[in-house]
Amino acid sequence: MKNVAFWRLVLVAGCTLSFAACPSPVTPLADRPAVLPSSTPPVIYNRVVIDTYPAILGLSANTDTYLSLYGSQGTLAAPIAATDTGNLTYTVGWARIDYSGGLSSGTYYVQVKGGTPTAAGPYAFRVLTAMGIYPNEYSPGDYFTVLNNLDSPYETDDVVVNGLPVAPVTAAIGADYNRYLALGGGDGDWFTFTLP
Repeated sequence: MKNVAFWRLVLVAGCTLSFAACPSPVTPLADRPAVLPSSTPPVIYNRVVIDTYPAILGLSANTDTYLSLYGSQGTLAAPIAATDTGNLTYTVGWARIDYSGGLSSGTYYVQVKGGTPTAAGPYAFRVLTAMGIYPNEYSPGDYFTVLNNLDSPYETDDVVVNGLPVAPVTAAIGADYNRYLALGGGDGDWFTFTLP
Protein backbone atom coordinates (compact mmCIF):
# COMPACT_ATOMS: atom_id res chain seq x y z
CA MET A 1 0.00 0.00 0.00
CA LYS A 2 2.86 2.34 0.81
CA ASN A 3 4.41 1.60 -2.59
CA VAL A 4 1.22 2.57 -4.38
CA ALA A 5 1.07 5.89 -2.52
CA PHE A 6 4.78 6.49 -3.25
CA TRP A 7 4.38 5.93 -6.98
CA ARG A 8 1.34 8.20 -7.05
CA LEU A 9 3.41 10.92 -5.41
CA VAL A 10 6.23 10.36 -7.89
CA LEU A 11 3.79 10.49 -10.83
CA VAL A 12 2.24 13.77 -9.70
CA ALA A 13 5.59 15.29 -8.82
CA GLY A 14 7.09 14.06 -12.08
CA CYS A 15 4.46 15.58 -14.31
CA THR A 16 4.63 18.81 -12.32
CA LEU A 17 8.39 19.07 -12.47
CA SER A 18 8.73 17.99 -16.10
CA PHE A 19 5.77 20.08 -17.25
CA ALA A 20 4.18 16.96 -18.66
CA ALA A 21 0.43 16.79 -19.06
CA CYS A 22 -0.96 16.17 -15.62
CA PRO A 23 -4.43 14.93 -14.87
CA SER A 24 -6.62 17.74 -13.64
CA PRO A 25 -8.09 17.28 -10.19
CA VAL A 26 -11.69 16.16 -10.20
CA THR A 27 -14.13 18.49 -8.50
CA PRO A 28 -16.56 16.60 -6.26
CA LEU A 29 -20.14 16.64 -7.58
CA ALA A 30 -21.38 18.52 -4.54
CA ASP A 31 -18.96 21.38 -5.27
CA ARG A 32 -19.83 21.73 -8.95
CA PRO A 33 -22.15 24.57 -10.00
CA ALA A 34 -25.53 23.44 -11.29
CA VAL A 35 -25.65 23.58 -15.09
CA LEU A 36 -29.16 24.03 -16.39
CA PRO A 37 -29.98 23.36 -20.04
CA SER A 38 -30.56 26.60 -21.89
CA SER A 39 -33.86 26.76 -23.75
CA THR A 40 -35.90 29.51 -25.27
CA PRO A 41 -39.46 29.62 -23.94
CA PRO A 42 -42.11 29.25 -26.63
CA VAL A 43 -43.78 32.36 -28.00
CA ILE A 44 -47.49 32.52 -27.22
CA TYR A 45 -49.72 34.00 -29.93
CA ASN A 46 -52.80 35.50 -28.30
CA ARG A 47 -54.70 35.77 -31.57
CA VAL A 48 -54.62 33.64 -34.70
CA VAL A 49 -57.18 34.24 -37.46
CA ILE A 50 -57.84 31.68 -40.20
CA ASP A 51 -60.49 32.44 -42.76
CA THR A 52 -61.99 31.74 -46.16
CA TYR A 53 -63.45 34.49 -48.33
CA PRO A 54 -64.28 35.26 -51.99
CA ALA A 55 -61.19 35.04 -54.16
CA ILE A 56 -62.34 38.01 -56.28
CA LEU A 57 -63.56 41.30 -54.81
CA GLY A 58 -67.28 41.77 -55.46
CA LEU A 59 -67.92 38.11 -56.28
CA SER A 60 -71.60 37.45 -55.55
CA ALA A 61 -71.39 33.66 -55.39
CA ASN A 62 -70.18 32.05 -52.19
CA THR A 63 -68.58 28.71 -51.39
CA ASP A 64 -69.86 27.20 -48.16
CA THR A 65 -66.68 26.27 -46.30
CA TYR A 66 -65.93 24.56 -42.99
CA LEU A 67 -62.61 25.11 -41.16
CA SER A 68 -60.90 22.80 -38.67
CA LEU A 69 -57.67 23.74 -36.86
CA TYR A 70 -55.42 20.93 -35.59
CA GLY A 71 -52.18 20.83 -33.62
CA SER A 72 -48.98 18.95 -34.47
CA GLN A 73 -50.67 15.54 -34.06
CA GLY A 74 -53.17 16.31 -36.79
CA THR A 75 -56.40 14.34 -36.65
CA LEU A 76 -55.05 11.99 -33.96
CA ALA A 77 -56.17 14.67 -31.49
CA ALA A 78 -59.40 16.63 -31.34
CA PRO A 79 -59.44 19.87 -33.33
CA ILE A 80 -58.38 22.98 -31.45
CA ALA A 81 -61.25 24.85 -33.11
CA ALA A 82 -63.75 24.27 -35.93
CA THR A 83 -66.52 26.33 -37.55
CA ASP A 84 -68.43 27.05 -40.75
CA THR A 85 -69.33 30.62 -39.75
CA GLY A 86 -67.66 33.61 -38.11
CA ASN A 87 -66.52 35.78 -41.03
CA LEU A 88 -67.76 39.27 -40.17
CA THR A 89 -67.29 40.72 -43.65
CA TYR A 90 -68.58 37.75 -45.65
CA THR A 91 -71.31 36.26 -43.53
CA VAL A 92 -72.94 33.81 -45.96
CA GLY A 93 -71.01 30.60 -46.49
CA TRP A 94 -67.55 31.81 -45.53
CA ALA A 95 -65.84 30.63 -42.37
CA ARG A 96 -63.44 32.12 -39.83
CA ILE A 97 -61.60 30.77 -36.82
CA ASP A 98 -60.63 33.70 -34.62
CA TYR A 99 -58.69 31.91 -31.91
CA SER A 100 -57.70 33.82 -28.80
CA GLY A 101 -56.92 30.91 -26.47
CA GLY A 102 -53.16 31.27 -26.97
CA LEU A 103 -51.24 29.14 -29.47
CA SER A 104 -47.57 28.46 -28.78
CA SER A 105 -44.93 28.44 -31.49
CA GLY A 106 -45.09 25.25 -33.52
CA THR A 107 -46.69 23.55 -36.51
CA TYR A 108 -50.44 23.51 -37.10
CA TYR A 109 -52.78 22.03 -39.71
CA VAL A 110 -56.02 23.38 -41.16
CA GLN A 111 -58.58 21.45 -43.15
CA VAL A 112 -60.97 23.30 -45.46
CA LYS A 113 -63.97 21.29 -46.60
CA GLY A 114 -67.47 21.95 -47.80
CA GLY A 115 -69.94 23.13 -45.19
CA THR A 116 -72.60 20.92 -46.82
CA PRO A 117 -72.39 17.72 -48.90
CA THR A 118 -73.03 19.71 -52.08
CA ALA A 119 -70.71 22.66 -51.36
CA ALA A 120 -68.11 23.28 -54.07
CA GLY A 121 -66.37 26.19 -55.74
CA PRO A 122 -63.47 28.63 -55.51
CA TYR A 123 -62.31 30.25 -52.30
CA ALA A 124 -59.43 32.26 -50.89
CA PHE A 125 -57.61 31.26 -47.70
CA ARG A 126 -55.28 33.02 -45.27
CA VAL A 127 -53.76 32.77 -41.77
CA LEU A 128 -53.06 35.92 -39.75
CA THR A 129 -51.74 36.82 -36.31
CA ALA A 130 -53.23 40.34 -36.54
CA MET A 131 -55.83 41.89 -38.81
CA GLY A 132 -57.63 45.07 -39.65
CA ILE A 133 -60.67 46.13 -37.66
CA TYR A 134 -64.06 45.47 -39.22
CA PRO A 135 -65.19 46.69 -41.75
CA ASN A 136 -61.63 47.10 -43.04
CA GLU A 137 -60.59 43.47 -42.63
CA TYR A 138 -59.42 43.02 -46.21
CA SER A 139 -57.16 45.04 -48.47
CA PRO A 140 -57.14 45.00 -52.30
CA GLY A 141 -54.04 42.80 -52.16
CA ASP A 142 -56.01 40.01 -50.48
CA TYR A 143 -57.98 39.35 -53.67
CA PHE A 144 -57.12 37.70 -56.97
CA THR A 145 -57.96 38.71 -60.55
CA VAL A 146 -58.79 35.19 -61.74
CA LEU A 147 -60.82 32.46 -60.06
CA ASN A 148 -59.25 29.06 -59.57
CA ASN A 149 -61.82 26.65 -60.99
CA LEU A 150 -59.69 23.53 -61.05
CA ASP A 151 -58.93 21.32 -58.07
CA SER A 152 -57.12 18.45 -59.81
CA PRO A 153 -53.55 19.78 -59.35
CA TYR A 154 -54.14 19.83 -55.59
CA GLU A 155 -55.79 16.48 -54.92
CA THR A 156 -52.67 15.14 -53.17
CA ASP A 157 -53.38 17.53 -50.28
CA ASP A 158 -56.52 15.53 -49.43
CA VAL A 159 -54.64 12.41 -48.27
CA VAL A 160 -54.15 11.83 -44.52
CA VAL A 161 -51.89 9.08 -43.12
CA ASN A 162 -51.52 8.44 -39.37
CA GLY A 163 -53.45 11.60 -38.63
CA LEU A 164 -51.28 13.92 -40.73
CA PRO A 165 -51.90 15.22 -44.26
CA VAL A 166 -49.35 13.81 -46.71
CA ALA A 167 -48.87 16.92 -48.83
CA PRO A 168 -50.50 19.97 -47.23
CA VAL A 169 -50.08 23.40 -48.76
CA THR A 170 -47.58 25.38 -46.69
CA ALA A 171 -49.27 28.65 -45.82
CA ALA A 172 -47.13 31.63 -44.90
CA ILE A 173 -48.57 33.92 -42.24
CA GLY A 174 -50.23 36.86 -44.00
CA ALA A 175 -50.22 35.32 -47.49
CA ASP A 176 -53.36 34.65 -49.54
CA TYR A 177 -54.16 31.40 -51.36
CA ASN A 178 -56.50 30.92 -54.33
CA ARG A 179 -58.05 27.45 -54.11
CA TYR A 180 -61.01 25.34 -55.18
CA LEU A 181 -63.24 22.82 -53.40
CA ALA A 182 -64.43 20.03 -55.64
CA LEU A 183 -66.48 16.88 -55.20
CA GLY A 184 -68.96 18.51 -52.87
CA GLY A 185 -68.48 17.46 -49.24
CA GLY A 186 -65.95 14.78 -50.27
CA ASP A 187 -63.14 17.23 -50.96
CA GLY A 188 -60.98 18.49 -48.12
CA ASP A 189 -57.99 20.74 -48.70
CA TRP A 190 -55.18 20.72 -46.13
CA PHE A 191 -52.89 23.57 -45.19
CA THR A 192 -50.06 23.73 -42.70
CA PHE A 193 -48.53 26.80 -41.07
CA THR A 194 -45.80 27.42 -38.52
CA LEU A 195 -45.84 29.95 -35.72
CA PRO A 196 -42.15 30.80 -35.14
